[in-house]
Amino acid sequence: MPISIKKNRQVFDEAGTAYVVGDLIYAVSGSTKIYSVTNCEEKVYVEVAEVYQNRHVVRRMSDELVERPHLTKEQRFANTLWPEKLVKGEYDSGFTGFISRNPHVEGNPFVSLAEVIEERKKKKILLREEQKYYLNLGIQLAEIIEILHEGEHVIGTLSPDKFWVSEAGDVYSFLTYQFSYEKVNAFDSPQYVAPEWLSQRNRERILFDKKSDSFLYALILFQLLTGKYPFVSDRDISEVKKEELWEQMVDGKSLYFWEDSNIMNTIEEALQGVSPEVESLFKRTFDYCGDEEYDESRASIEEWLHALKEGNN
Repeated sequence: MPISIKKNRQVFDEAGTAYVVGDLIYAVSGSTKIYSVTNCEEKVYVEVAEVYQNRHVVRRMSDELVERPHLTKEQRFANTLWPEKLVKGEYDSGFTGFISRNPHVEGNPFVSLAEVIEERKKKKILLREEQKYYLNLGIQLAEIIEILHEGEHVIGTLSPDKFWVSEAGDVYSFLTYQFSYEKVNAFDSPQYVAPEWLSQRNRERILFDKKSDSFLYALILFQLLTGKYPFVSDRDISEVKKEELWEQMVDGKSLYFWEDSNIMNTIEEALQGVSPEVESLFKRTFDYCGDEEYDESRASIEEWLHALKEGNN
C-alpha cells in the first residue's frame, strides 16, 4: 500500500533538498499518485508503493538525464513522467517515490488508450478530423516509445492500458518507471504478445526487445487507424479464445494473409488520407507467414514515425 502523504509534508532527495507536498493532482492507480510540489511549481512528487523494487531503474533514469540533457527540453519528455530524483519522508526508512517534471495535468479527465481503442471499434466511418485525431495519438505514442528506446529501455509489456489520453488528445506514460533497461520475459495481455515468444517451447528463454516493442506498437496503431485487430477478421478480439488467437499469430495468418476482398477494402478505406507507406509498414509487420524469422521485415519505431508524420502534413 502507498504511504499516506499529508498535505504540506516534506520529502527529501538524497542531497537533502526538501520538496513540500501539496494537493493530489491525479491518481494513476492505487499505487501511483501524482502530487503538486508547492515550493517548486515545475516539479511534481510521484508517490509509488513499489518504488523500492524499481529504485535501480529510477536511479538509472535520473542519471540518464545527465547524459542526455536535451531530453528535458523536449515536449514529449514532459509526458513520460520521467523520474529525476528518488525521495523519502523525513521519518521514512525507504524511498516513497520520486520527483519529476510537472506534466501539467491538473483538471484533465483521462481515459486509458485501451478505452480509446474500444470506442474506435464502434465507428464504421471516420470524418477527416477524427482520422487525424487517431493518427496523432499514434504519433505521440511512437514518440514516447522512441524516447525510451533511445535510452536503451525495453517496454516488453507494451499494451494500451499502460498509456493515458487527456481530453485534449495528449498521450501520457505515467508508468515509465516500471519499464526496464533489460530485455524482459513477461506480458500482461494475451492480445499483446510477440509471435517469436509464442512459437517457443522454452518461453522463459525468449526475451522481449525493441523489435517486439515495435510489433506490439503496430498492433495498437492498426486498431487506432482501422478499428480492427490484425489477426481477427469476423469477430471482436474479446470473443476469440487465447489459444486460437495465438495460433493465428504464430502461423502469421493476419488479415493480409487471408486477403479477403471485403476486409481489405475496409482497411484501405480506413487508411485513406494516411501515407501509403503506413499501409506498407503494416503489411511488412503482419504479413510474415513463411518467413524464416518473425521480425525479418518488421518496421522499426523510427520507420513508423517517419511514415505517420509524412501522412499528417
